[in-house]
Amino acid sequence: MRWILLTVLLAAPMLGHALLVSPSAQKYVAAAKHGDVRAQFKLGLMYAEGDGVEQNHVESAYWLQMAADKGLVEAQRYLAANQVSPSAQKYITAAKQGDERAQLKLGLMYAEGDGVEQNSKKSAYWLQMAADKGLAEAQRYLAEAYAFGQGVERSMAKYTYWLRKAAEQGDLYSQYWLALRYYSAQDASKDLPQAFNLFKKGAEQGHMGSQLHLGLAYAYGEGVEKNVALGRFWMKKAEAQGSKEATYLISELKE
Repeated sequence: MRWILLTVLLAAPMLGHALLVSPSAQKYVAAAKHGDVRAQFKLGLMYAEGDGVEQNHVESAYWLQMAADKGLVEAQRYLAANQVSPSAQKYITAAKQGDERAQLKLGLMYAEGDGVEQNSKKSAYWLQMAADKGLAEAQRYLAEAYAFGQGVERSMAKYTYWLRKAAEQGDLYSQYWLALRYYSAQDASKDLPQAFNLFKKGAEQGHMGSQLHLGLAYAYGEGVEKNVALGRFWMKKAEAQGSKEATYLISELKE
């Protein structure tokens, strides 16, 4: 929120004008203007949430900063915990209105602390919102959150579930990571034929990792009938894209 304080100070003489205020909120407006620190804090929260007043983040920042400058700890804590850049605010607004692309962007911003304070739980929340709407990229990032327990309880079952959802929509990276899951799993989810099919889809789209693993599958008969020639063919495809691992594996191949 500190990013907009200069704007707030410049706008301060005009604050309170032309904004919709309910009769029940008017008492806080009057008290805040008379210097009541707790009313200033309350009014800042009301403008932040659109509670009894027209939502206005500049007005919210102004009153919260007024209360914080007077030493109100609650206001200081709120400002510290809700630092939002102007560029991030448009995504927050759009995300709350149900825009799945904005929800995805906001989830990634909270994951990285980009324009907002880093918060894994908020990140997972917005990624979940976008994933539930069917956005493949959000489903992939949500799967990653479950794999590492970032903002959610770690769950490889949910990791696999959301990867599969994204892979079914043709998301190349999800197909690759799901193939690796099927290929390397040590539990009942291990499925070499499924891994082969997904590696093949990715390899045919030019994905280097998929080409390498498809080559391995052919070379060693994993999920498909062994065919060293095809194994070498796909490994060379990966090598041509810069895979040093492919170069080494090709040198180790035996007919």
